[in-house]
Amino acid sequence: MKRRLFNLAAAVSALLCLATLALWGITFWYHVQTMYVRKPRSGDSTEFAVFASASAVHFSARWGRDFSGASPGLTFNTYAMKDLAPNQWTNGLWFYYQHQSVAGGSSDQVGVPCWALVMLFTVIPIVWFRLRKRLWREPHVCAVCGYDLRATPQRCPECGTAAGTAAGTAAAAGEARRA
Repeated sequence: MKRRLFNLAAAVSALLCLATLALWGITFWYHVQTMYVRKPRSGDSTEFAVFASASAVHFSARWGRDFSGASPGLTFNTYAMKDLAPNQWTNGLWFYYQHQSVAGGSSDQVGVPCWALVMLFTVIPIVWFRLRKRLWREPHVCAVCGYDLRATPQRCPECGTAAGTAAGTAAAAGEARRA
């Protein structure tokens, strides 16, 4: 069960890595923004935004007075980078945190560079690949569950895989390489 969860985590992490790489490439030409606005009372609002521009992903939360005048719900916007003023381009190389207090509300913003997200999302797939590579090299290990088959070469006692299936084929291939 742990192995399947690890395989799932590695697959999800690899997909997030690829998505971050694609987003990183897009941010050189476009400013991409997704925002959720909630207005429980008139005059007040809560905004959560995730936007990417200039090689960074920014997470923003604002609450208090109505900042943007946006309608409640989820919105998705894309702007060309050439349409933004140069002072709106943030440095995408480093992490940052920004807090602003204004009359009637406050705003917090965190910036994470895309390179940091790519590095974070590649850790699990690299570990997964190294573990699988080790299992593929060892001929006496069950290819399904990784159990050591030296004591019982006919059948895996852990998962029940027979010698003629994937585990047996891997073991036979390993023995042929040794000979």
